Amino acid sequence: MLNKLCTHINLSGFGEWGKTERNPSALLIQQLSPQQQDDFNIQSIKTLKVTKEACDDYLSQINHKNAINIHLGLSHELQNYQFEICAYNKLDYLISDFNGCKIRRVKIDQDFDMDDQIKSSLNIDLLISQLQKSGHQVKKSYDPDRFLCNYLYYQSLKQNPQTLFVHIPLYETIQEEKQIQFLLDLLSVLKEQYQIK
Repeated sequence: MLNKLCTHINLSGFGEWGKTERNPSALLIQQLSPQQQDDFNIQSIKTLKVTKEACDDYLSQINHKNAINIHLGLSHELQNYQFEICAYNKLDYLISDFNGCKIRRVKIDQDFDMDDQIKSSLNIDLLISQLQKSGHQVKKSYDPDRFLCNYLYYQSLKQNPQTLFVHIPLYETIQEEKQIQFLLDLLSVLKEQYQIK
């Protein structure tokens, strides 16, 4: 059942990391004009440093009440857009974050088993169907990896089940203009489905 009390959207992407100085997940949200932000009732737009601490700080600052949280992250190998269905109670990565830190096999929430999962309450199948009708190559995924994309999604879902994590490809794979249109179409579908005013 749709939550009819959605009043705004919180939008985030990740910034520079590794060899990716211009991260499309941050560039996309920065393209939204003030008018577009007003049109979609976007309350916050934030580019996150690729660290656990930055994710925690961000989630502690935004207003989760009656919100839809949308997080974008980059996946270099993707040929399309991936909507992550769930997040897992695990941090486990060999690659370093922005500060050079690595975390191996650590529970995010100590009260639950390693790799327990939580899911979004948004109707992701319907979102995907609507976006596919608009010509976007969108698939669902049950594996957001165990890096900071998964961490942000897990912690965000704990505070607000109406959260969506979308992995996007490089601009070399899907051009910037098409990705901007994808984001606008996603926001339009959410606004209509959840009656955001």
